[in-house]
Amino acid sequence: MRMKFAPEDEDAFHQAHDELLDQFAAWAERRAPQADPTLVSFALDYKWGYGDGHLGRWITADLTDLLISWFPRKVSVFAEEAERVAPSLRAFVDWLAEEGLLDPASDRPATLRATLKRLTPRFLAAMDDPSHYGPAKSLVALMQSSGIDVTDQDAISGFIGGFNELPEEERKRLLPLPGEEPAPIEFPPVRLAPEAELVAAADAVPAVERLRHFTSWVGAGRKLTQKGRLTLADAKALVELLGTADKVDPVIGDETFRTRSSAELPEVAVTLAWARAARLVRVVHGRVLPVKRSQPLLDRTLDLWERALDGLRQLGPDIFDDHLMWSFLADDLDSLIPGLLSALYLADEPVPLRALADHAWNDVRGGYVLDDEPTERLATWRWKVAADLDRILQHLELLGAVERIPAGSPPEPEPDLDLDLDVQLPIATRYLLGGEAMLDVGFRLTALGTWGANRLLRDLGVDAPVIGDLTATDAATLLARCADYNEADCQAEFEGWCEARGGKAAAAELAGLLAVKDDLGTRMLGFQALGSAGPAGIDAVRSLRDNPQLRPYAIMWLVDRGHEKQETVDPDMAARMLVETCALVAATDGPAAAAELLIDLGPPEEQAAIVESLWRVDSPHVGATLNALATAHPHKQVAKAARRAAFKLRSASRRS
Repeated sequence: MRMKFAPEDEDAFHQAHDELLDQFAAWAERRAPQADPTLVSFALDYKWGYGDGHLGRWITADLTDLLISWFPRKVSVFAEEAERVAPSLRAFVDWLAEEGLLDPASDRPATLRATLKRLTPRFLAAMDDPSHYGPAKSLVALMQSSGIDVTDQDAISGFIGGFNELPEEERKRLLPLPGEEPAPIEFPPVRLAPEAELVAAADAVPAVERLRHFTSWVGAGRKLTQKGRLTLADAKALVELLGTADKVDPVIGDETFRTRSSAELPEVAVTLAWARAARLVRVVHGRVLPVKRSQPLLDRTLDLWERALDGLRQLGPDIFDDHLMWSFLADDLDSLIPGLLSALYLADEPVPLRALADHAWNDVRGGYVLDDEPTERLATWRWKVAADLDRILQHLELLGAVERIPAGSPPEPEPDLDLDLDVQLPIATRYLLGGEAMLDVGFRLTALGTWGANRLLRDLGVDAPVIGDLTATDAATLLARCADYNEADCQAEFEGWCEARGGKAAAAELAGLLAVKDDLGTRMLGFQALGSAGPAGIDAVRSLRDNPQLRPYAIMWLVDRGHEKQETVDPDMAARMLVETCALVAATDGPAAAAELLIDLGPPEEQAAIVESLWRVDSPHVGATLNALATAHPHKQVAKAARRAAFKLRSASRRS
């Protein structure tokens, strides 16, 4: 029976859709009377319209997207019907497997059944949460709450007509638009290591070595067991070849425990899964074979490393120990690993596992209904999340993306986390899940990890700047992008930009921009950038002395660098520079930061005397500076002087 349909195969899909549901309904009547074929029909619609079009190929990711995203957004059913969705899908999976219609590329039926069981609480909560509804479903919910029979087309038309005649504010109140997306995270610019250093680092990491050795070992192909595992003999050989920490026939005390399956050698088993996820090998008819198109990748180290990172995001359950309990994180590696790398990318210091695990646990509690669970069970689950997070970080270590930093003093626990794990979880359980000390170990990105995280963020469409990115931009873009950089990053970007253009061309472009731009930020940064243009920059600044608006900046720049004598700075010029510097700092860092600039000018009485004379300065920014000082200066005498000066400024403006 045909099971895969392209978007344009509408007639063929609907015919197969109806045939499948008829056959499933007949089977369910005998074997699973609780199943509702109508609810299964929604899943088939999702698979054709939003998935891969294969009605018999189901993996964990499909079920997660279907139940947690698509169903709540698109489908309106009563609560009792929603409770039958997961059992109906479970019966459908069983029927597909029994009829031989479950595609071999699917996850195992047992895995799919466990996924449905695990997702059910989240699914029911999402179905009952209006924030998950799409516009159409929100409208249906509003009609139902208003007593409209949604099966009566005339009633629906009448309701929509009346709704559309309401004022806009009332329509928005009754049917609010989806909430605004949170503001995107702003990633700081980073310096990337030279390519040669990155290649050398990637060549040396264990994961890359193992993937290369494993793919070479596969050769023309290797036989797998009926369960799709490596044979025990092959797995034993790979322990030595790959240098894993697996123990063959481990000895505990006086007793030897014979290794009976390659599944008991987890690092070797993960290597097979990792090589498959990285598309270096594939499994065909019970044999593992090399992917021919990927073999050149083995000689392109950084490409291989990126493929390995991408593969790690697909491993999911393969890297977790499920003997104790299943993992909350197993199905979320594809998004969790970018999140972890982003958190470390943003951090100036090593981040302790405790902090990373706290955030992961908060995400878990936000995605599951756990309010009625016993406290000790919650504590155990939270420890399991920490242990699983540590397991993910171990694999990122194997990839050379992160490094562990020994624990220092344990940080204070975050106040919003309400479980006292040390008290509520038995010591033996904590030991089995990883031990107390693991929580205070810190993690940070390596140079290779920073490069990989930057590439990953950019692939995800995130603005993740790199020092040197701006060398090909014009001067206006350079200064606009550097406005949020720290001083060291600005300097590095300016030097690279001027070097790429040549000092003379760079100085001419910057000077031309300063002559037509009058905002303070551009002015300050433009003069700073001219300092990287060499002798041509000095000549350009000298030429700007002829511009009345730029003359104070040019004179101060030349004096600061020893190209002019201090005597060339007159009091009016110094006062204007003070006013405009304070105005810029107040606009960017707040009035308090502007007030701090005055503290170095002397005791409060001297500061007050300077401030009280500022109203005479010829600058459009005097008012902003005086207002900032009046509201934020910590000394009453200076703040009062600023208020008096502001009053004089307003009076003078009225007279003129």
